[in-house]
Amino acid sequence: TMIIVLTVPGNEDMVKECVDSIIENTTELNYGLFLYKHDYKGFAVGMNEGIKTMLGRDYDSCVLVSDDVVITQKGWLSEFRVVAQNNKNNGIIAPNGDMRDNDHVGFYCVFITRSCIDSIGLLDEQFKYGEWEDVDYCCRAVQAGFKLGVIDKPLCIHKESVTMKKHSGEQKEEVVKNKERFKKKWKGTELKRKWN
Repeated sequence: TMIIVLTVPGNEDMVKECVDSIIENTTELNYGLFLYKHDYKGFAVGMNEGIKTMLGRDYDSCVLVSDDVVITQKGWLSEFRVVAQNNKNNGIIAPNGDMRDNDHVGFYCVFITRSCIDSIGLLDEQFKYGEWEDVDYCCRAVQAGFKLGVIDKPLCIHKESVTMKKHSGEQKEEVVKNKERFKKKWKGTELKRKWN
């Protein structure tokens, strides 16, 4: 498994706490750690850089981790792997019982299998800066026959929206537009009707 941590300038203290918590609580030996720092290019753009690196190497899965996450559970990575192995159809797995509206999970700390990525590709970069790329990816995975798995125990703490609060007015406007981008993309489907 490759653990992909995304960070931005100004979050140095936060990302250090995040990475330290990963190293301290990851008891498995066979994992990689990829840290990507970008200038507010967006969640999807940054995470895709890590995913592409993972695909170029011999990893069977990845975990996307936002820099405002602190891992709190020893052996947390094994928890993800067990759920993935118990049901080969589980393409995306989230911690903390974080199933939203019964059809998507938050991507602040999420395990994705290589088979899922091979099937549906990268995150959609039309969703600017953050939000709705996670909903879209889950919808695509379910549409392709994968299931969303959830671990009903707290593996981490998420200091929600720390980076989002630093966005400029223009960036915040783009985030708001992401919902319209989602609705346009899924036009004519049940998903479009649900998110009206």
